[in-house]
Amino acid sequence: MVYKHALSFIESNRRKEPDGTLSSIEEGVSLDNVPAKPGVYIVLSDKEKFLYPSKKSRVIYIGMSKNLKSRIMTHSKSFNSLKSLPKSQRKNYWYYSRYNYMVAFGCQIVWFTRRGTQSIKDLESTLIEDFYNKHHAIPIGNGAFSFKKIL
Repeated sequence: MVYKHALSFIESNRRKEPDGTLSSIEEGVSLDNVPAKPGVYIVLSDKEKFLYPSKKSRVIYIGMSKNLKSRIMTHSKSFNSLKSLPKSQRKNYWYYSRYNYMVAFGCQIVWFTRRGTQSIKDLESTLIEDFYNKHHAIPIGNGAFSFKKIL
C-alpha cells in the first residue's frame, strides 16, 4: 500500500494508521466502507512523488469534512468528470489543481475520524502543520493554509 510511507510526516505522538483507505475513486468503485461521519482525509498519488522544498511526497491534498462519505463522493464525481473528458478538451475547463493531479497520477484516499473532543478543523490543521514541518510547504492541492501558527 502506498499510504504507509506517505504518512511518515505525521509526528510520532499522533496516529499514523488511518481509520480507513480507499484504493481508488474511479467510477464503479464502492464507497460503502467510507463512514458518513466527521473526519479528515488525505489524497495520495499512486504513481508519483512530488518535489517539495525539503523532500518528495505522494500527498496531493489534506481536507476535512463533516461527512466523509459525502465529501469523498463529491471528489469522485469531479475526478471522474475530468477524467472522462478527452485530453484535447480538458484545457477548456478549469478544475481545482488537486483533480488534475489526481487524474494524471492516480490516487487513493486515507481518512482519520475524530476521536474524543478534538474538532475536525483542529485535526486537519495538525496534519497540515505536520506536513509543513517536514516538507516546508503545504500539499500541492491545498489552496491556502488551514492552520494558524504563532511565530
